[in-house]
Amino acid sequence: MFVHFGKYVRNSVLVLSLCTGSFAHAQSSSELIQKAEELLNNASDPETIQEAEDLLFEAVDNNSAKALYVLGENYVEGNVLAQNEGRGLAMISEAAALGFKPASFYLFKFYQEKGEYTNAVGSLEALAAQGDVRANDQLAKFYATGPEAFRDLARAQSFLDAVVANSGNDENAIKRTASTRVTLIEAQLEDGGFDTNKALSELEQLASQNVEGALFLLRKIYSRGLYGVPADPAKGIGYIAKAENLGNSSAALLLGQEYVKGANVDRDLEKGISLLEKAAENGQERANVILASLVVDGNYDGLSREVAEAILSDAADGGDTSSARTLARSYARGDFGAERTKEALTYARELASNGEEGAVILLADTLLREDASKEEIDEAVAKLDVLANTGSEKALMRLIELNLDEEFIPRNQQVAEDYLAKLTPEATGSSKRFLADLFLSGELLEQDPVLGLRYLTEAYNDGVASAVVPYARILIEGEIVPANPEKGIEILETAAATGDVRAKQGLASLHLEDGQPYTDKVKGYSLLETLVSETDGPTVPFRLGRAYLRGEGVPIDVAKAAVYLEEASDRGHSAAPFLLGREYLHGRNLGRNFRLAEKFFAIAVERGNKRALTSLGDVFWRNRNNKRALELYQQAADEGDETGTIKIGLAYLNPARSPGKQAEGLRLLEDLSSSGSAQASMALANVFLRGDYEMPQDNSRALSYYDSAIAAGNDAAAGLRLTLLSEINSSVEDFEKISLLSEDLTEAGRNRFVQSGFDRAGRQVAYIVQEKLQDLGYYKGALDGLFGRGSEASMLLFCQDDAFNGPCATPVWSPENAIRVLKHEKQN
Repeated sequence: MFVHFGKYVRNSVLVLSLCTGSFAHAQSSSELIQKAEELLNNASDPETIQEAEDLLFEAVDNNSAKALYVLGENYVEGNVLAQNEGRGLAMISEAAALGFKPASFYLFKFYQEKGEYTNAVGSLEALAAQGDVRANDQLAKFYATGPEAFRDLARAQSFLDAVVANSGNDENAIKRTASTRVTLIEAQLEDGGFDTNKALSELEQLASQNVEGALFLLRKIYSRGLYGVPADPAKGIGYIAKAENLGNSSAALLLGQEYVKGANVDRDLEKGISLLEKAAENGQERANVILASLVVDGNYDGLSREVAEAILSDAADGGDTSSARTLARSYARGDFGAERTKEALTYARELASNGEEGAVILLADTLLREDASKEEIDEAVAKLDVLANTGSEKALMRLIELNLDEEFIPRNQQVAEDYLAKLTPEATGSSKRFLADLFLSGELLEQDPVLGLRYLTEAYNDGVASAVVPYARILIEGEIVPANPEKGIEILETAAATGDVRAKQGLASLHLEDGQPYTDKVKGYSLLETLVSETDGPTVPFRLGRAYLRGEGVPIDVAKAAVYLEEASDRGHSAAPFLLGREYLHGRNLGRNFRLAEKFFAIAVERGNKRALTSLGDVFWRNRNNKRALELYQQAADEGDETGTIKIGLAYLNPARSPGKQAEGLRLLEDLSSSGSAQASMALANVFLRGDYEMPQDNSRALSYYDSAIAAGNDAAAGLRLTLLSEINSSVEDFEKISLLSEDLTEAGRNRFVQSGFDRAGRQVAYIVQEKLQDLGYYKGALDGLFGRGSEASMLLFCQDDAFNGPCATPVWSPENAIRVLKHEKQN
């Protein structure tokens, strides 16, 4: 077929030239098209565009189908040439008729997007009939997944068979066949007329050949439990992991999400972030959005908050509702600096405009804030009420709380009970859990344990994860029903074995309780170890850090303690940096390091820990920065911490550091002691006991201040007072009369007495410890108050038998070990 050039000619000069053959150096069609495309790509003026168009028409008149296609595409798209869809489609159709395959595929895509499916299919049928692999493949996919009126799985199979028949050894065609086969299998499964086992077998075979589509489909089937296949999320993860190993960026995105969420795999933020970063580098924009969300949550620092905000904003503007939700919550909380209520409400209102339940709840929560106006509160209540009338359990629960807790509107029990009446008949799992709390706690409504237990039991039976721990606790504690701790622990262990984080936490707490039949601190701390990576909060690493620091149920491991305490500090805990600062300040276990002490105390101060103010002052005091130390002590005093005033008093007592301030310092401490401060009384007692700060040693005044401290409720003062008396009455006989084990001395007093005894009455304390070890059957030597090899061996043997409380502290002759001996009850 030859093109009649006059049909498309628009330039008379060109026509005349073609007719007379006046071009001395005729160019090939491909050269003309190449030059025209270069001009069109860089077109900046009408003359250039005209020149390109003329060159393409010249190629058309040379019977170039490609030139027709290039001209037609430009007319249809209107990219550079003036848009003329009808003319463009006519040109592309003629190019297709001339056998230019890209023209046929362009028409297929064009008509498919327009919804003109008959024309779309018609544009490829001729090619398919000629055995074109790609055309058969496109038609197979179309009939497998296209609109319902055109869906024809038998026809899809016939086109796929044609692909196989015409592929030969073409690797790309074979891959395309495999991919289309996956598409057809999914369509057949959805249609319901296909054997599931046969489909899985075929998919497994394709997956073994690294067909990525098969890996993704298998992942979807197993993760969701589709087509009657039992759900097996772990198996689904395996398929997506294989696709990720093949370098598939979509798989990296999905797998990264799984590790970040920890829903079907053990949560591993580091691994999840690494996969998401890889996906983002390979063009997966969704990965950047997830990383930005992690920035907001404080779990990722690879992007600045400004960049994260911009990414989320772009995604939200593009219609991504999860990003809009993140922004609404973040602006309401002030995650990007100060609270930005206006922006938060803008996103929340936009989300709620379609009436979707979660979005309306979000809008209501955004409106109901501390500084909410009456109009905003009324708007929130009205929107929740509209939602409640559609049967929304979440809205009903929120309205019940609003009408009972008096935070935003006056208490109205009748209205709350009206909403309650709407909720209870249709209550599902989560709302049953809410009702259980409502009736068990008795905080908002009159307590009804029987009704509360009924709802909690139903919630547990419905599989509500948050009901597992409280239901088990009720069985264990036996306050509402007869105690059945074995059953309660079994429930927790079963849930924990499935990865339920709440159940693991509940089980760990049970095992860490003292003096219970189920107490097992080794198990408890072992569970906490697994929970560090599964939880975001700071409590778990803090408990572990404190336990390893003090040897509470685990061997003392200072290095491990520091790791866990730093993790807790990084997660926002205020006591963790305080503990670390104290360790680095005093150098008891971690070694003295004033720089790190200052760093961690400063973090604790920033988080509102008042005790850390005086401790931070101590760091500067020890670094001989008197001015800064006193400023911090004064700040603590101004915030109501009497320790700050005591520190100022002690600082003034020091004549070398605060010349001429001694009288003022003494007055400050005496005034506090007179007003009932046990801490000030203890400080003064110690000053006069030791004769510190050039003050005269005065046992009588020390005893008097210890008495004041005891009267103010300081138990440890009694132990120190006994220590002082034991020194005044230095004979062993007199010391025994005072008796460390006296019933009128509290445990805190005993502990303090032993600890102080290591400084001042070591021999007397050693005597008492030897006597107790002898009574328990461990010590065979002389009661001489000298802690030698025999005493040490007996102490080690005692600790070995007392393994429940962990191994001996180091050194063996230490307050911790002495206290363990003295507290031990002899077994009959």
